[in-house]
Amino acid sequence: MSLSEVSLYLHVPFCKSRCSYCDFVSYTDFSSVDDYFEAVYKELLLWKQEYPYARLSTIYIGGGTPSDVPNWVNKTLHHIFRIFDTSRCEEVTVEVNPGCSAEVLKSFSRMGVNRLSIGLQCADDEVLNFVKRRHSVSDFLKTYSDARRYFQNVNIDFIVGLPKETEKSIEENISTLKRCDPEHVSVYMLETHSNETQEVSEKLSLAEDADEHYEMFITEVEKTWKRYEISNFSKVGFKCIHNLRYWNNQQYIGVGVSAGGHIQKMRYVNCVSIKDYISRIDEGKFPRAFQRLNSPLEELKERLFMGLRLENGVKIEELLEYMSQDELEIMCKKFEGLVEKQKGRIVLTQKGFDFSKSVLLNIVDYVETLQSMGGGGCVVR
Repeated sequence: MSLSEVSLYLHVPFCKSRCSYCDFVSYTDFSSVDDYFEAVYKELLLWKQEYPYARLSTIYIGGGTPSDVPNWVNKTLHHIFRIFDTSRCEEVTVEVNPGCSAEVLKSFSRMGVNRLSIGLQCADDEVLNFVKRRHSVSDFLKTYSDARRYFQNVNIDFIVGLPKETEKSIEENISTLKRCDPEHVSVYMLETHSNETQEVSEKLSLAEDADEHYEMFITEVEKTWKRYEISNFSKVGFKCIHNLRYWNNQQYIGVGVSAGGHIQKMRYVNCVSIKDYISRIDEGKFPRAFQRLNSPLEELKERLFMGLRLENGVKIEELLEYMSQDELEIMCKKFEGLVEKQKGRIVLTQKGFDFSKSVLLNIVDYVETLQSMGGGGCVVR
């Protein structure tokens, strides 16, 4: 099968310590790191064999903590650039933790990385210590200063709602952000799901000011950085191209444990166990725990759920590839005040943005209900 423009995500599941709120697949045991990256190399070759003419437009390396295994990250980047056509690759992002050395940052830059994402999370040492972040605010400032020597495109990640957070914490976030003045900012509300984070979840439930803190922070961020997605803000010309491909439901490959992809309407997720991952790769198989070919309805639901996260929403003409005009009108009427038509697009209103989590879930559920009612049905033109 042919595949032209595609993005690639690589999951690095190793982290020297695990934060108490973390729900990502990560391991503090590094004993399998060599075997893991050898398997990653083999998975890359499987993708090359499957789609020999694939051209990468963006690369994103996340974790875990990629900066904890910089030599392997750089070696894998070398493999990616050698195996795939990267002649039009616009963006190569690597996530790093504060405390990453200048030498490591320099090595990433030399390997072709042109965008850095630094996970500060909170500019309050008491909060960082409580959630078991292994860095301090001063560590972050040192890493950020070093990063500016090598990168012209830097993102800072924040999480609002962490235990011990106060209004003063948010003021420090704002002060630190203004001091650093990065090109991109990501601000997330804390979410906890696993049993491992139940203790944090219970303590978080006692904090009644998380929503107020979020609004306070977002209001200040929007004074300098333009909001282009529910949790993401940038200066002109610095939107995250890779993540835009996710939100626009375009094609991307996920490599490594727990990584997911969306290729020619195929949706898949790799297994989460490193042992299983290596075993499947050694058998010459893709290491998938889940795989399906999306129906038109599933493509529509994904397009709405992801695309409406964006400030400019979804093109109506794209939606009409999967739903009738009547269904579109019924949906817009049902969610009047939460979504609206705007210059050939469907977008969330300000109220829709404020309640986006529930609004998006309700919209995709309603679209499925419309389909089951047979009101014109989803169509493919």
